[in-house]
Amino acid sequence: MKDQKYDIVDTVTNGDCFFDAIRLALEQIKGESTTVRKLRKIIADEKDSNIKLQAIKVLGKWIEILSSKNNRINETNRNKSNY
Repeated sequence: MKDQKYDIVDTVTNGDCFFDAIRLALEQIKGESTTVRKLRKIIADEKDSNIKLQAIKVLGKWIEILSSKNNRINETNRNKSNY
């Protein structure tokens, strides 16, 4: 099912997918070009520890969701192969 407002796009698979997704969103929505390195530096240089903590929480939640979805996909594939 395709949504008119959203699309699934590929991101890098080298551990920078979170920052690459933000980079792609900035480029697509605002037309702003940046790099993963610059986005990582923004978080690293942030003096407010609450902002750093929130970024870490978002990344952790995203990893948790992706892991859960991958597990469901793998389980579905295993179930399909049993038929």
